[in-house]
Amino acid sequence: MRPLNPGHPHPQGHAHLQEPRLRAHPAQEAEAPRAHPPQGGQKLRFAHGHPAHPQAQEARARHEAAQAAAQQLHHAQPVDDAHPHAQMQHYAQPRPMRAPADPPRAGQSFMQAQMQNARARVATPRRDPAPSRLAYRLERLWLRPSVRAFVRIGVPVFCLALGIGAWVADDARRSELVGYYETMRERIQHRPEFMVSLMKIEGASPEVDGAIRAMAPVALPASSFDIDLDAYRGLIKRLDAVADASLVIRPGGTLEIKVTEREPVILWRTATSVEMLDATGHRVATITARDVRPDLPLIAGAGADRAVPEALALLQAAGPILPRLRGLVRMGERRWDVVLDRNQRLMLPEQNPVRAMDRVLALDAAEDLLSRDFTHLDMRNNDRPTIRLSETSLEKFREITGQVTKAKAGQ
Repeated sequence: MRPLNPGHPHPQGHAHLQEPRLRAHPAQEAEAPRAHPPQGGQKLRFAHGHPAHPQAQEARARHEAAQAAAQQLHHAQPVDDAHPHAQMQHYAQPRPMRAPADPPRAGQSFMQAQMQNARARVATPRRDPAPSRLAYRLERLWLRPSVRAFVRIGVPVFCLALGIGAWVADDARRSELVGYYETMRERIQHRPEFMVSLMKIEGASPEVDGAIRAMAPVALPASSFDIDLDAYRGLIKRLDAVADASLVIRPGGTLEIKVTEREPVILWRTATSVEMLDATGHRVATITARDVRPDLPLIAGAGADRAVPEALALLQAAGPILPRLRGLVRMGERRWDVVLDRNQRLMLPEQNPVRAMDRVLALDAAEDLLSRDFTHLDMRNNDRPTIRLSETSLEKFREITGQVTKAKAGQ
């Protein structure tokens, strides 16, 4: 072979980089035809001429086949281990090539088979070791944590859900599953430790106690799962006499109910009945007559139930005249009239009625006003109180006034 660089300063060019000559075994020289080296200074010019020229390709194939055969023969020859030069020459040899894949055919020599295989290797394109575009994109996609999480978790969950959905899609299986669930639920809920057999009510009057027992959602004994405590508490609180209630199921199957009843503080007379009201004006109960609760004060008039706190304040301020007080009447849903015995009425203003009541008591203490014979004491005008006399007192007043006038005229 010619040197790679003819202008190299080394006297022999690249002869020191050339492959050493391959020596064939004497026993095999007769069998394999020896490739004749170029004579007369001729050289193999693989680099000159067009690569696709038939003669250049044939010469290249013959050269490669000769090299392969020589390497195979040299690999089969033993190396003298005792001679150092032989060992160095042995290790300097290139790795032997594989034998031809196809054995020589009939009438074909070994060299011809080597040349045919060399042509096949030259004609076969080398495989590109770089990954394809699709493989590169798939590898980059797999590096994303979201994609890995989806593949490791999302896909199994989706497959499981799909399998369950396909199994439940059958009507017969679904009915069987529902029936099994209902049976198991009934067995668990009706176990003895979940049964309620006794109801205990505290803080309720006999009337309220009977009403609460009648409102029970289920008949005892019953499972605690069948009793909705919140709904039952709402029903109990709808009773007018109940301010609050608490329900709890105690161990042993006892439903304990603690009731806080409303305390009636005043009676409200309407056109059809007499109602008992608490301090906020909420209805407690209905009584048939005033005599049923004579200890409670009485109010009347439209809208009196919405002004119960103000009425209680007036009653507290009218302490000295409570024995004479018959009740309070709401006038026009905006002010109060205090009704006393002997048909006397104190007309209080819309604003500051308690202050007007204190002034009436002060006048009574100073001039014994409430013992006079009058029917109405108008305190709506704070600067000018007005008194309306009874008929008898008015006639006497006129007589006295007439006599005084005559006496003045006679003088």
